[in-house]
Amino acid sequence: MSAQELEDRLLEVYEPAPFDSGSDPTQIRTVLSDAAVDLLPIVGYDRQHIFSDLTFETPSRVGESIGLGILRIDAAAARTISSPLYLAIVTYVSSEAALHRDPSSQNISLKHTDSEFFNACIRTSRAHCTVLLTNAYIAIFDTQNGEQIIPLSEFSQNIAEDLLDAISPPEKFPSGRNTRFPAGYHPDQTKLTRWLFADSGIVPEYRVEINTPYFEMEI
Repeated sequence: MSAQELEDRLLEVYEPAPFDSGSDPTQIRTVLSDAAVDLLPIVGYDRQHIFSDLTFETPSRVGESIGLGILRIDAAAARTISSPLYLAIVTYVSSEAALHRDPSSQNISLKHTDSEFFNACIRTSRAHCTVLLTNAYIAIFDTQNGEQIIPLSEFSQNIAEDLLDAISPPEKFPSGRNTRFPAGYHPDQTKLTRWLFADSGIVPEYRVEINTPYFEMEI
């Protein structure tokens, strides 16, 4: 677990004004998604607690306000794939123009569109800590310390050390069942319907027993 390694990895994704520079948003999304998965082992999570490319239904009011019914979480940490999330990382292509600095206090907040999306991430993941990783800033919300916005242009080793404290693994992961994956979206990197898998108890209505020795299935 290294603050220097964390700083180096985050600065690799820094692109302050992608829309002005003509950068390819698709390529930026790929870079961000790869970085999101890399961050978890860097800050100390074991592979058994790391899950990538999850999809969650947004709460109805959130989905209506931002026009997004399904939220993709690029990387997450949890006790098991069926447990509530402890940490969720969502990636988003943005720019430094989305940052608002209060002249009187120097506090940094997000402007309208980015702020709404970050709020949707928080309300959808329901994780102890939700991270929005962009090419211009990193936004963090945890249930103990609230919200923090860090421009990547100001990222330093001291900030990296504070970030390590905020997103490091807990002594004990939340237990219980997570029943909020939408039907047809298996959280373990596949989109096959849930009743094909042994952990289909997460959504009991999709459990099916087959009593014949052979059967045909089209996918």
